[in-house]
Amino acid sequence: MAFETVSKYGANPVFQTLVSQGAVPEPVFAFKLASSGSELRVGGVNSALYEGAFTYTPVTKKVSHQLFT
Repeated sequence: MAFETVSKYGANPVFQTLVSQGAVPEPVFAFKLASSGSELRVGGVNSALYEGAFTYTPVTKKVSHQLFT
């Protein structure tokens, strides 16, 4: 779910690979964090877990993996 630039191996992120291969119905992912029953959805959202509309915000800053070593 990160940028290629933060990969130790310079590898494409799994999610980006799934999107580029057309393996997911939508280029989105969603997660629910909870003390039990957490969930990760790849390629869509679980509409039973929210009400209203989403606000999409582009992720624009890439950080070098060297900051994390």
